[in-house]
Amino acid sequence: MVQEAIEKIKNEMDSEKDDLNVQCIGEYILELIEREPSIAEKIMQNGKHITGAYKAIEEEARKLSKGRGGVCIPDSKGFEIVRGYFGIDHTPVERKESVPAPESLAPSFSLSLAELL
Repeated sequence: MVQEAIEKIKNEMDSEKDDLNVQCIGEYILELIEREPSIAEKIMQNGKHITGAYKAIEEEARKLSKGRGGVCIPDSKGFEIVRGYFGIDHTPVERKESVPAPESLAPSFSLSLAELL
């Protein structure tokens, strides 16, 4: 069942390649399966899809926005909603860093005023 759950998630991700939300949630679910294979049966439930998990996040965000038009929720809350959507009730998985931190993107050099003169 683990392989089937992985294939299900990868197929959903492949069908929504341009949707970064689907990609992010899919990667998280794959990490969950890798670390806790017993959740595969929860992922395989009929009618449960990455897009449904994202809609659950959107609904919660709308509640939190209180009509302001937008809201930001922490990753931990979003992933909690994903786990709840699939009925996974265990402690969260620490996310792997997939995007370098902004500091690591900056070029590394030093320049003094004396060098410019």
